[in-house]
Parts: sequence; structure tokens; C-alpha cells
Amino acid sequence: GFEAKNKLVKPENIPVEYNHDFTSDAIPDKETFDKFDSPSSNAEMDAARKAKAAEKEGIKNYKLFTEQEVKKIYDAVDEVHPFDETKSTLLRDDGRPSQEQLKKFRNVRLKSQIMMAYTMGLRASELAEMDKPEYAFKWKNINLEDGTAKVTGKGGKTRKIIIPPSALLHMREWHKIASQVDPNFANSQFVFPSFDRFGAVNIDKPMSGDVFSGDLKKLAGASGIDP
Repeated sequence: GFEAKNKLVKPENIPVEYNHDFTSDAIPDKETFDKFDSPSSNAEMDAARKAKAAEKEGIKNYKLFTEQEVKKIYDAVDEVHPFDETKSTLLRDDGRPSQEQLKKFRNVRLKSQIMMAYTMGLRASELAEMDKPEYAFKWKNINLEDGTAKVTGKGGKTRKIIIPPSALLHMREWHKIASQVDPNFANSQFVFPSFDRFGAVNIDKPMSGDVFSGDLKKLAGASGIDP
């Protein structure tokens, strides 16, 4: 597991030519996360994705954001939670993370979770689940040799999924920032371990998926999207 993490944080192991980071207005057409038979428009592709998800999950209590909605939510992270980039690199006099550093820590986590959830098709409980840590996303389940990850979902069923380079880039940034806030993060088996309001990591348990779900609803509401 830690071998996968060590490879992950090295820039040369992540191809950047297919980065899908939502930082520009034009989302690259060449990277498609679900393969359909040549949809004639983005609207048609989104409709196909929703139909596929509804068939798989059941329509009740299931919300699938479109690509443009995800872009709005992603962009809303820094708007809803602004921070001073310059001050975010500074520690307090007592060596603990500054408030601005903790704000950046939160934003990088959110962007990583949003990107991973969307591009990899992960549920909140598959990213982080305090009550069922066996479901939470772990470094050891990443296979960088073939660019896949093993995910445990509902009913304990496992599946293999593709990890897009964009998700790897965000995971790498999250690893860097989280390790700066608390060096003990490097010892966590969980990609998103539990942490307190001061950024101190508990490496023995994952964070709650409800935290990410709540964050997502808040960001969606701020973006004018019905969560």
C-alpha cells in the first residue's frame, strides 16, 4: 500500500497531458468518463449517464450531477471557502497549522474528493466511511502499473475502476498539503483519514462520508444547483 503511495506522489509517474482539472472554461472533449455510442451533444451524453445511473442504482434518492454542474461545484470551493494563498504556507509561532493553511487543507480535500467521485464514479461512502472502514478508499488498493483501483461498495462487493490522470493529480496535491498540515498523514492507510478542526490526523480511522456529502450539498446550493 505504501509503495503505491510513494509512486503516487512522484510527478513523473502521472501523465499530465490528459489533465481534466476544471480550471478552464473549456472542458477537454477527448476525456470522457463514461463511454456511450457517440452522443450528439453534451446534453444527450448527460441524459445517457443519468439513465445508466438510474438503471444501476434505482432512481429513488439518487442524484447524479451533470458535467457542467460538477464544474460549477468544483469552482465554488474557493468562492465559498476563500483563503489567502500566501499565508496558507505559513505555520503559527507554536508550529501548528495557521488558519489559512487549514482552509487550504479543506479546499484541496474537497477538490480531490469531487474530482475522484466524479471521474471515478465513487460514492461518498467509498471515499470515506467512518462506520465501515473496510469500504473507505485506501492507498493499498491503488495499482499504478495499470492505472486502476479496487473499490469496495455496497454489500461488500468489490470492483476495479480506472483512475483518470486528473484524479491522480488531485490525490498527489492532497497528499502534499495534508502531509504539511500533519506529517503523521504519511502513515495513514486511508486516502482520507479522520482529522480534527486543527488538522490533526487520526490514522486509525477514515473520515466520515457524511462530511463530504454535507460539503457537497452546501457547494451545490451555493452554485444554484438542487442538491
